[in-house]
Amino acid sequence: MHGGLDVPGVECSPGTIVLYDHGYATRFPDLHFTPAALLLTRVVSRPRPGRICLDLGHKAVAADPVGPRVHLIDVPEARIVGHSEEHLVVDTPTADRYPVGTCVLAIPTHICPTSALHRRTYVITGGRLVDEWEVSARDRMIRV
Repeated sequence: MHGGLDVPGVECSPGTIVLYDHGYATRFPDLHFTPAALLLTRVVSRPRPGRICLDLGHKAVAADPVGPRVHLIDVPEARIVGHSEEHLVVDTPTADRYPVGTCVLAIPTHICPTSALHRRTYVITGGRLVDEWEVSARDRMIRV
């Protein structure tokens, strides 16, 4: 079943268009949307010089697409070298700037499955928590 909208000059893209993501922003820069969904993650270890490990595994961000799953706003020179259930491993020449416990913001590459991994979305405006939205896709049930 498909839905449609026939209003001149209006395009409809339910889902992604609400929160947007880094994947769309990269592929369609002419749309001029700003990703609204950010993930807050922390540095949990620095296993060797030039490397940081974040608590941003598959349980927190979609395991697709192939390639970088997030854009790390605070670590623009990051190169993702590993992603597991619990962790995202990143090489960066500026690893020394990120001691254990440092908070880092990430824009998901694919917001649809990422949002379904979380029960709630917290709405921040001007640096303040102003609302909380339930993610209904999280606990959906398909009855046959």
